[in-house]
Amino acid sequence: MKSALVVHHSRVIRLVAHRILERLSFAVEDAEDGAQALLACRRAMPDILLLGHINDMDEAAVVRSLRAAPNGAGTHVILCTIENDTARITDVMQAGADDFLFVPFDGAALKSVFAQPAFADLAA
Repeated sequence: MKSALVVHHSRVIRLVAHRILERLSFAVEDAEDGAQALLACRRAMPDILLLGHINDMDEAAVVRSLRAAPNGAGTHVILCTIENDTARITDVMQAGADDFLFVPFDGAALKSVFAQPAFADLAA
């Protein structure tokens, strides 16, 4: 079973994303900030990380830390944002995120991201 980590400061958004991923057959863990997310990744690197708004650090810093970690290059990172802040999205993408989604999203939107060739290993 593929694994996912949902990172967001909002418990409600984490819960919604958690349920969507479970319906897509992922084992899901949650974190409310970047420090918890990086600690969870040290314990077990997820196949996918949904990274939303966090209060303790910049999302790009989380992605850079993840990419520098052992096995961190293999984790798919999707920025989940409510803002249409192109500078922020660009910063996180340049740090190594694979894609982004606007919140709110549903299972169909997430499946469309997973249908991209870069995410082919998630379909296996």
